[in-house]
Parts: sequence; C-alpha cells; structure tokens
Amino acid sequence: IWKDQECLQLPSFLSPGPPKFGSQKQTLSADEWRLVGTIHLVITLIQLWSLDTGRKGQMLDNFMHLITAIHLTNLRSISSQDIADYTFHMDSYLCRFAELYKEAKIQPTHHLLLHFGTLLTRFGPVHSWRAWSFERYNYVLQNIETNRKFGAKISLKEHHTYLTL
Repeated sequence: IWKDQECLQLPSFLSPGPPKFGSQKQTLSADEWRLVGTIHLVITLIQLWSLDTGRKGQMLDNFMHLITAIHLTNLRSISSQDIADYTFHMDSYLCRFAELYKEAKIQPTHHLLLHFGTLLTRFGPVHSWRAWSFERYNYVLQNIETNRKFGAKISLKEHHTYLTL
C-alpha cells in the first residue's frame, strides 16, 4: 500500500493522506480514512487480489460493495436509482461481511447503515446535511489538554482563530 501511495499522483483537490499510515500510533481523521479506504486500498487490493478465486477474491468483492456504497452516499446530487443502488451494495456488503468474518460481531452502526437509504430519500445528498463543522470542533475540543480533570473550566481563547473562521 505504501509503495502504491508513494507512486500515485492525486489531483490537487485531494490531500495525499498520511504517509505510511498504520506504521505508527496515529489517529486518522474521517477525511484521511475516506482517502485511504476509497483510493489507496482500492488500488492496492485490486492489484493483489483481483485474480484470486478464493477468500481474498471474495474479500475484495465484498470490499468493493462497501466502497461503491460509500461513493454513492458522497454524490452531490442523488436519484432514486442511486439510493436503490446504495441499498443493494450495502445489503450485499453486510450479508457477505457476516459470512466472511464469522468471528466479527455485527455492530449497531452496521444496522444503521441498512436505514441510510431512507435518510437519503428524506434529506437528499449527504453533503447538504452532514455535520462536518461539528465534527471538526469536536476534534479541536478533544485535543485540549485537560490533565483528565473532568468538569474543570476550559478557556477557549487559544481556539479563537478556529472559532472565527
């Protein structure tokens, strides 16, 4: 993955992502996870597993259902066919996930993804109702040193620049 990542030339509107992600303890942002999952892993896994007719080929096929569902949820405009396609790919992903990874537990998030098509139908494209600014602010708050003293007052003066952007 790292070799492919070094060789890949991304469009200027995409950040290159963290170099050698996973080699050290680091927390990836949601945008970095999206970049790694939808670009870097796709390129590398297709090269490594596309000809495999066994478990790795099945894992790649399942992963591609997930990536297709993610791609559909990130469209700037969405049709009823896109929502039907999302539902098909997410259902396929979750069914195969349960078969391929018997030791893994189905999480509440997995169940919620089954209802995401309804949210797309009711509210439209995700970019119009996601809470990126709140997620970013939560990230800022999580990085304030509190010495684990819960309930203490926090001065936001040092974060004024972020708050006024």
